[in-house]
Amino acid sequence: MVKQYFKQAFMQFRQNRFYSILIIISTSVSIAFAMVAYMAYSLGSDDLPPEVHRSNSFYSDDEWSYRTDNQSNMNSGMCMKTAKAIADSLTSAQLVSFHTRNYPRTCQSMGGEGDRKRRRVRMVDREWWSLFQYDFLFGRPFLKEEYDAGSKVAVITERTAKEVFHTDNAVGRTLLVNFIPYTICGVVRDVSSQFSVAYCEVWTNLSSTTEYEAMYGSEYVAGEIRFIVVAKDGKCEELGQEIEQRIDKFNQTLRETTFEANMRSHTDYTFYSLFEMSPMVMYFLLACIFLIIPAMSISGLVYSILSKRFSEIGIRKAYGASARSVIWQFLNENFLLTLVGGLLGVLLSFGALYLFRGWLLGVSFAYSSDLQMEWWMFFRPVVFVIAFSLCLLFNLFSALFPVWYVSGKNIVEALKD
Repeated sequence: MVKQYFKQAFMQFRQNRFYSILIIISTSVSIAFAMVAYMAYSLGSDDLPPEVHRSNSFYSDDEWSYRTDNQSNMNSGMCMKTAKAIADSLTSAQLVSFHTRNYPRTCQSMGGEGDRKRRRVRMVDREWWSLFQYDFLFGRPFLKEEYDAGSKVAVITERTAKEVFHTDNAVGRTLLVNFIPYTICGVVRDVSSQFSVAYCEVWTNLSSTTEYEAMYGSEYVAGEIRFIVVAKDGKCEELGQEIEQRIDKFNQTLRETTFEANMRSHTDYTFYSLFEMSPMVMYFLLACIFLIIPAMSISGLVYSILSKRFSEIGIRKAYGASARSVIWQFLNENFLLTLVGGLLGVLLSFGALYLFRGWLLGVSFAYSSDLQMEWWMFFRPVVFVIAFSLCLLFNLFSALFPVWYVSGKNIVEALKD
């Protein structure tokens, strides 16, 4: 019986090529849009190496201080003194890491044998290497003793090592960062800029520079330091409350200045929140829109195909076919078209995400040249399960109503049409 349905579906495709091709194209495009929305959100929010703590990570963002009396002398950022007063020894946190922004700085080897150009450099503390899961090819991260001593050590990526030192094992070599010498203690596998927080080319010891202690603004509250906090399991809400209490307590120690800061989850930090809407809700609504609107047009196309077969339906019902068997036949025929369109849509979604990855994943122009998409980012089992589930739902809701309507016609009406 199933084989017969497939034969009939193939024959109908040959007889109604125009409508069938439109259904396949509509299905593939809508599935592709929905999958791109899902995959863009998934790749930006799931716990993926090296950003393995995304689900319970919170980032300091939009910190500023100002004079309390007239809100003048406003300064952005915070210094290490301020950051430690807020984030050090939080009872609801399992990890706290202090760092600076990702800045372009001139990098070259001490001997000058390799490339000399500006690379992305971030100053980090010792906990940074526990926060992210980097793949060390050679050497190690800098040790606690080196951090406490303010040693000028650095970790670089494999590509940086090859371009600057003409070798992938650059451990022990000297790298000049803005003409300041750093000894390479580790080399990691290149990190895709899709991981906007973990991405960098050179990581230097935060305590080895005067920027570690730089303070400015009213009562020297502002600076260049930021921090990331990983909440203990089930304590995200408690962590937010504890940080707010720390900020209030810190402001009580200030005489003329007020400090404010926003803590954002990884998802809010990564995605733009439209009208304060949750990014997950926004992407879900987009996926639904991409499915519902084409489904309405496909329903019309299905009805157009079925209207040409009214006489066939009348003859089948005259010979005793039930409405249920008629519905089942047409749903199976439409399922074949939907299946072809769904498979094509999955392939289109992979191609669109790869070709427009910088725009879809929110990667800035400064990082776009380092955006690498590994095969596992596309071929994940959950993606295929969701894709084919969408195909089944798409088939059901786009074809069920017109098929049900046509199968309900009585024999006389069907034969007249």
